[in-house]
Amino acid sequence: MRSQTQEPQALRKRSPQVRSQTRGEAEELIRHPAPPSPDPYVEKMVEAIRGPVRGTKSQPGPGAIQRRKDFIRLINKRVPMAIDAISSIANLANPKNYKSSTADWDQVLGALRKAVDNLEARVRSPEEAAPVFELREEE
Repeated sequence: MRSQTQEPQALRKRSPQVRSQTRGEAEELIRHPAPPSPDPYVEKMVEAIRGPVRGTKSQPGPGAIQRRKDFIRLINKRVPMAIDAISSIANLANPKNYKSSTADWDQVLGALRKAVDNLEARVRSPEEAAPVFELREEE
């Protein structure tokens, strides 16, 4: 539980007079529960005083905590691998070692942009399919 001197960061941005008034509203809501306040700062103060409730957005249950840990572990592995892969593709742009045309690079860059767009779409809607890339020979 937070001490009376600790306040949520969003509340600290407000003036001392507003903070005092908001803290008073929050303490009053704890004594006499009422419908949710339209002011999100008051709700944050109530949570700061009462403490988070398990299984809510502010305090996830044990399954959600494990899924979050798995996500962090995997994202910390995969993003550096993706960045390294892009760096190795960039190495192919060296004209001393490889022969390529601007049309080749247009295809490659287009595919990478499409992959990033697909990633963004999947983050917003997980049902999207992954793109497939294959360099086409010039005729």
